[in-house]
Amino acid sequence: MDIMTYAVGGVSIVGIITGLVRVAREAGLPSKYASALSVFLGIVIGVSAATYASSALYIGALGGIAAGLLSCGLYDIGKVGTTTTTTDTTTSDTTTTTV
Repeated sequence: MDIMTYAVGGVSIVGIITGLVRVAREAGLPSKYASALSVFLGIVIGVSAATYASSALYIGALGGIAAGLLSCGLYDIGKVGTTTTTTDTTTSDTTTTTV
C-alpha cells in the first residue's frame, strides 16, 4: 500500500472509532473507560487492516494506537461544547451549565 491509502484509511478509522465509542457511552460505558476503549478499538482495527493488506502487524498496531488517541481527542472536544439548561418549576430559577 502507498502512503495515501494509509492516510485516507486512518482518517476514516478515527471517525469510526469515535462513533463506536459514542454508542458505547450511550449504552452505559463509564466515561473513565472511553479512552481505553478507543485505543483498544484502534489497535484491533489497525492490526486487522495490516493483516488484510499483508503488512507488518506492528505498523497496524502503531497506526491503530494513533487513531485511537486521535479519536479520544475528538470525543473530548465534542463533549466540551455541550450546554445543559435546567429550570426549577417551583421557584422558576433557570440554571445553565456548560461542560
